[in-house]
Amino acid sequence: ALDKRLQGAGRIYGPEWLGGPIRYWGRCPRRPDTVQILLMDPEHRFAATKGGPRDHGVQRRYGTCFYERGETGWRLLACRINDAS
Repeated sequence: ALDKRLQGAGRIYGPEWLGGPIRYWGRCPRRPDTVQILLMDPEHRFAATKGGPRDHGVQRRYGTCFYERGETGWRLLACRINDAS
């Protein structure tokens, strides 16, 4: 339920299962920095990208961005950041 509320608000957030509260970083960027995986639903209405920035080949952060396709194109709904420091 919390994930859906944050996605609807277009917020960037981190996981609470790491022992602390969910953290917020503000609005989502227009595009993710690095995309390694693209997932789409069968009707191509929703999509998710997975990936994150790397430093000399080492993954520094990993996240997922959620999109919805509308009449004017794709709209970024939210980004979830995992292992963000």
